[in-house]
This record gives sequence, structure tokens and C-alpha cells, in this order.
Amino acid sequence: MNVKNINELDKNKLTIACTTNQKYMRYIKPFLNSVEKHTTNLNVVLRLVNCNKFDNEYTNFDLYKMYETKPFDNKSCDINEMGYQELLKSIKLGKSKFTKSEGKYCCNIRFNTIKMLIDSNFKHIVYLDVDTIINKNFSSIITESKDYDIAMYVGPWDANLDLACGYVFPDTGLMYVNNTELSKKFYENLAIKMSRPDILAIDSNEFEFKKLLSELDIKMLVLDKKYKDNGPEYNADSYMWSGVGDQKKSDMFEQKLKEYNKNNNNK
Repeated sequence: MNVKNINELDKNKLTIACTTNQKYMRYIKPFLNSVEKHTTNLNVVLRLVNCNKFDNEYTNFDLYKMYETKPFDNKSCDINEMGYQELLKSIKLGKSKFTKSEGKYCCNIRFNTIKMLIDSNFKHIVYLDVDTIINKNFSSIITESKDYDIAMYVGPWDANLDLACGYVFPDTGLMYVNNTELSKKFYENLAIKMSRPDILAIDSNEFEFKKLLSELDIKMLVLDKKYKDNGPEYNADSYMWSGVGDQKKSDMFEQKLKEYNKNNNNK
């Protein structure tokens, strides 16, 4: 069911957080229909940026919607090749040539949403990109991650990255968060960094996430691919399929989108 106040949600339940703009609204219906079919007893907190009203109702989970309206210039970005330190220096000096866009904002505001849920005492939070299809109940993530601050999938495409923290870069399209003192500090710092006007201009979340992960003694569980299958040849046994980049054009993913657009159990 839809709730009007976030405090109406049971904060001990697994809580999915997600963000969309109007461009990505086409994924909301299949995403939430797949959640409805395969999961029960959880919450969804949906942040809608410059979106039309979304009225769908659900039975197997509680939905809280956060609407916000913000202006963006959405200009094209002429991105030159930069090293990490050079990019950070450019940002700090206010010399970045990147421009703000709605898409970048939606990408970076995820950290603010997680911080808000942690501050509101939600116990088990999982951030998911809306171009995700749920194939089966994934509540086992709570048990598997109970001894960690956060749990994330690490993509094989990042295998050559050299980070001081010892991890290759995690995929922020899925972030599981236990409400701990360290995770609170981690996302509080990230939310502050992502709220700076200059930082919203770029895909800076990756750089800042890497940097902070190396600075704090975060206990991070690396999740199996079954929790975030990025295709293009998807495994039928995976808990979730993610439509990363061009994978959204794959026949397997498109078929799932069509299936869950039709499979509407909403009343």
C-alpha cells in the first residue's frame, strides 16, 4: 500500500531505496511489479525527480514516494581524459568544465537517500537502480550481510583497478546497508560531498566512493553475482537482473521488461 509519511513504514523491514526521473519512469512499473511478485514484507522508498504523478498501488510491500522538482541545464558534457588527482584538483579549484544535469543529480542523490534512511533508524537498506528486475525473493541478503556494514557487488570490468582499500570498485547500482555507526559515518560523509554544487556536475560518485572507502575501516561484503547479474547472458537463477548500459537492449532483458509490464497485479 502507499503511505503518506515515511514514519508509517516498519523500520525493521528490508527497505528498498531507488531514484528515477521522467526518462526512467518506463522502468518503474516492471521493476515494482517484479518486486510485488517475488517479495513480501518489505518497504520501497521511491525518489521521483521532475516526474509526473505515480499512483500505482501494491499489496506485498509498502511504498513511500518522495517528489522533488529541480531545474537543470542538461547540457552536453565535453569530457577530456583526466587522471584521478587532476580531476579532483580541477573540481576543488572550481575549474571543472562539466555541466550539471538531471541524470547526474539522480545518480548522486542516492547517497543522500541512504543517509536519510539511516538517520530515520531504518535497519536494513538496499539501494537499487530502477532498471532492475527482481527474479526471486532476495531477503537472504540480510542474513548473509549481518556481520558487515555494507555489502556490494564488484563488477569484473573493474578487476585492474588499484585501490588503497584493497577492493576493486563496487557497483553502486546495488548497495546493501546495515544501520551501523560506521555505515552512518560513511554515508553522512558521502552525502555531504555529493551536495556540493560543483560535485553534482560530474559522475563524481565513483571517485568519492573509492576515496572514502579507502579512508574508513568499512567492513564490506562482496556479494555474489546472483544478487546483481549484469548480463548480457543472464542466469535464470540470479536474484536480480540489472539493465546496465546497452544490456537493456538485450533480448533477455527486454523480454523481462515486457513480461512485468503485462504482469500487473496492482489494484
